[in-house]
Amino acid sequence: GFGDLAAYDLVIITTGAEWSEGEHAALQDYMSGGGGVLSAGHAWYWSYYNENPAENHPGNKLLGDVGFVISGSDGPSGDYGVGDVAPSKLQHASYALSAVLAHMDDSAPLSLEEQVIAADTVGHAVGQLPLSFTAYWDRVLTFLAIAPPVVPTSDDPLVTAETPLDRLVVEIESKLAMEQPPSELTAHPAAADFPGLPTEGATTISKTMLIDGSYEGRSSYYAYSNPNAPVWRSTGLYVMAGTVASVTVPDHATDDGLSVLVGCHTDNLWHLESIERFPRITRSFSIESEVTEIGSRFGGLVYVRVPGGVDVGTIEVTIEGAIEAPRYVHGVTT
Repeated sequence: GFGDLAAYDLVIITTGAEWSEGEHAALQDYMSGGGGVLSAGHAWYWSYYNENPAENHPGNKLLGDVGFVISGSDGPSGDYGVGDVAPSKLQHASYALSAVLAHMDDSAPLSLEEQVIAADTVGHAVGQLPLSFTAYWDRVLTFLAIAPPVVPTSDDPLVTAETPLDRLVVEIESKLAMEQPPSELTAHPAAADFPGLPTEGATTISKTMLIDGSYEGRSSYYAYSNPNAPVWRSTGLYVMAGTVASVTVPDHATDDGLSVLVGCHTDNLWHLESIERFPRITRSFSIESEVTEIGSRFGGLVYVRVPGGVDVGTIEVTIEGAIEAPRYVHGVTT
């Protein structure tokens, strides 16, 4: 334990330190009573091997109670000078969201420059905070409900420098598409433009197939060509936008890191100045039980992915609720 924390003016801790429940409570009481805490560290390395740093990183379990969340991302490289002018209040996630909502109802319009800062701040918070942070997300959904829909296309691209709040709409929609349960997903209007909709009248089927569940992997010496990427096993099936399908595998294949990928376009377009399709349209589902529900707001081809070093052998996989897609198999298809 810490002993009598009240005897100290300042407690210095690292963000990655693990605390027992008793130590955590003691630190909370100390801070609530006016005690000072200086904490430093990062979560980017932790996030390589763990998920959801906002809720699960040990530093956030303490700092989250006072309004701070350490993200799993890293910032741009370079020096950050502390100038004579205070940073904009719009760089505070909660303040920025309030400002955006006030802008939307015309009670306090923001200049374009202010919209850029506010949208960037809220967009970063949206990207880092899981949907379980309802105090923030309820207000984000209020913004989404009153904002006009955004469907970026080649004829009507999203130019973020000119319409930063449109980009924020797309960032929120993307987060929901990646985190909402498949049963809650609806088809996104952008799916009609890209990747496109299947032939009208296409019917879903149930298909059982044999999948190679073993993959040796690639040497780590291929350091800059993503050697740790899993291999993709094509199924020849396609999940329609806004529908739910299920994937059934044997019990012995549920704890080896296999996953199901919906959609083949895994590139993200957030870095582009002009975005001509929805920036992120694929979604991965971990296989952790015999039956896994999958879905997508955009639709996509279905792949079973096998990490390197996994050796579960040939497994029988049944997929229900998807449609058949054109498929070329080398040496088989003419």
